[in-house]
Amino acid sequence: MTNAEDARVAVDAGADAIGLIFVPETPRFVEFELAKAIAATVPAHVKRVGVFVDETVEAMNRLAREVPLDLVQLQFDMPAESARRIEVPFIKVTRVRGAIDVDRLKTYNAVAYLLDTYVEGVPGGTGKTFDWDLAGPVVEAGLPVLLSGGLTPDNVAEAVRRVRPYGVDVSSGVEARPGVKDHDKVRAFIANARRALND
Repeated sequence: MTNAEDARVAVDAGADAIGLIFVPETPRFVEFELAKAIAATVPAHVKRVGVFVDETVEAMNRLAREVPLDLVQLQFDMPAESARRIEVPFIKVTRVRGAIDVDRLKTYNAVAYLLDTYVEGVPGGTGKTFDWDLAGPVVEAGLPVLLSGGLTPDNVAEAVRRVRPYGVDVSSGVEARPGVKDHDKVRAFIANARRALND
């Protein structure tokens, strides 16, 4: 989220969490003061997730306290022992390009495991799907999977039915332009995902 209006629409549509991206090289980057302002509009039942690439534990902990954030999303390959020093629950991201090492994921003890599409040199937001069958072993191991990568209002229901993830994650798939949400797409995405839970 890059503005409070987009966050409000997502919350009103039933989002369980909103993301704030602290990666300066992306069109979805939010400065500290803006992140704080957006976070202040989000009700307590909706989680505020800070997304980071190549950031120190100290910096993530400071932002978690000061924004504040409920969760940290590690969009990079931080060692498990370092991740355990994060002061709030964290989401471990895996960029999928083949079979997933479930045993390695388990060493993180993350609150959830986000599976995203691997694209060389791109940490996320690719708009591309991966082979959802590769998520099967992670789900079967009982790990809470967040499915990401190329999801849109048109394919999220199929993704939910096939993978049965703990949750789904979207950004570019519901945008009018980079960093700005299309409110109709946001509403449709959430509605389609929730309907598929009952299929």
